Amino acid sequence: MSRRLAVVEAEWWNGYSHTVKPFFEGLFFNLMRQRDGFYYERFVGPDSFAEVLQHLARKRDVRILYIASHGSSASLGCPNGDEISRRHLAKLLQMANSETRLDGLYFGSCLVGNQATAKALLSSEQSAHQRVKWVAGYEKSVDWLESTLLDVFFLKHVLGAEMEGLTPNKAVLRACNEILYKAEGFAYEMGFHLYVRQKKTGSIVDLYDVKAEDREQYMAELDSADG
Repeated sequence: MSRRLAVVEAEWWNGYSHTVKPFFEGLFFNLMRQRDGFYYERFVGPDSFAEVLQHLARKRDVRILYIASHGSSASLGCPNGDEISRRHLAKLLQMANSETRLDGLYFGSCLVGNQATAKALLSSEQSAHQRVKWVAGYEKSVDWLESTLLDVFFLKHVLGAEMEGLTPNKAVLRACNEILYKAEGFAYEMGFHLYVRQKKTGSIVDLYDVKAEDREQYMAELDSADG
C-alpha cells in the first residue's frame, strides 16, 4: 500500500511538545506493521503551509490530507500568529490538486469543520478527476486528545477498507458507518461532520444528516464521477 495519507501539523502550544504523530505511527503499525506508512510535515505560517502542499503535490500517491492545528470557524491558526482563511486554503488546494489527486480533507482542528468551510473547499470548478470529494472535521471546540482519538478511528477504517480492496469513496462510507455504529454519541458531542457535494444539485450534504441509502447513493455518485 502506498503512502495515501499525509499529516500536516502546526505547533500547538509554546513550550509543549504535543503532536499527533505518535498516534499515526501507532495506527500504521496496527495496519501495516510499519510506523512510517504516511507522509508527515510541519508548518508555521501560510507561506510554509503553501510550500508543504506543493511538496506533497509531487507525491502522487497522496489521496487524503489530514491537517492538525488550531482553528476558528473561518480559518486555520498558525504558530506565527497568522491565519489561513478557508478561501485562501481553497486556492492553495486548487493549485496543489492540479498536480496530484487529493480526494479528502480531514481537519483535526476546532471549529473549522463546518458547512461554510466545506462549501469553499468542495469546488465544482475543477475537473472531476482533480476535485476534492469529501471534507471532515469539527464545528465545535474539541478536546485535543479526544478529537485525535476519533480522527485515528475514522482514518483507520478508511485505510483499512482500502487495503481490503474497496474504492476510496466506499472506504469513506465504511468509516462513516463505523462511527455511526460505534461512536455516534461521541462524534455528535464534538460536532463532527463529513461533507460531500451532491452530484445532481451541487448542494453540500452532511453524510451524518441523511439516511443510510442516501449516503450510499452519494458515494456511488462520486465513484461514477471518478470513472
